[in-house]
Amino acid sequence: MFDVAGTVVLMDADGGMNTSNLGGPADSPQSRIAFLEDHQVDVLICGAISRPLIQQAEAHGIQVQAFVSGEIHDVLEAFKSNQLDQPGFSMPGCRRCQRRQGRCH
Repeated sequence: MFDVAGTVVLMDADGGMNTSNLGGPADSPQSRIAFLEDHQVDVLICGAISRPLIQQAEAHGIQVQAFVSGEIHDVLEAFKSNQLDQPGFSMPGCRRCQRRQGRCH
């Protein structure tokens, strides 16, 4: 869950990746959004995430692709080819994910 994740993988437009410390579970949602802004993140791809954190990210211009599951390289390739909506990338238990709204039905 992004709200309590300790690390984040950042990928730049050229495909370079690095892992960064995001903070601990006690960190405020605002500090998580500030981290994303400081690193000029345009899109957040994650598994579970709370609705308030989705709203904060989107209010700061960060597109959220939530409830995504899979191997990181497969997820990134699917994102680049606009295929993240395929059922194989939905978190287990999600029959139909509406990532734009950040919730599963």
